[in-house]
Amino acid sequence: GTSSQLGRHSARRSGRQRLSEAYWKIAVVSKAARRQTGRRTPAPLNEVVRKQMSAMPTQGTGTELALRRALHHLGLRFRIQDRSLPGRPDVVLTRARIAVFVDGCFWHKCPSHGTAPKNNGEWWLATLNENVARDRRNDNKLLDLGWVPVHVWEHDDPVESAEWIKTLWRERTSPRRGAGDP
Repeated sequence: GTSSQLGRHSARRSGRQRLSEAYWKIAVVSKAARRQTGRRTPAPLNEVVRKQMSAMPTQGTGTELALRRALHHLGLRFRIQDRSLPGRPDVVLTRARIAVFVDGCFWHKCPSHGTAPKNNGEWWLATLNENVARDRRNDNKLLDLGWVPVHVWEHDDPVESAEWIKTLWRERTSPRRGAGDP
């Protein structure tokens, strides 16, 4: 629904206030693990796991394509996979300085649908925690650059998400709130 979706979109809250207490706990645990191992991300269990993880699509997923179609249908024009921005956002609305990330439930630890593998659980926990911590670091970098990071879960309705993003686009591009349809 829209109310639960609005809580997920990080742009609703201002600046660093939107980073939850849980994030800070994850960041502290992740930082401690890095100090112990000297690695930013943990080593995979074996070569097969490494190849499987490397083969995972990072762009052009079905959810991302559906969101892009919905944004385009609403009249918004955007760039995709902008490498010049921290975190390489999936969709970038340059005029409004909005960076949209389509997050997978597994890889970004969705509180509703995220799962934790049992095999090599400690390694997976460290890997997924690092993904979440990296997301927050990138969000902070974007905020410092004057951009608004928006995260959409893969299970969110793409049409509702696009409508919400358009509303945010209007707010950020209009001298008056609500004016200025694309």
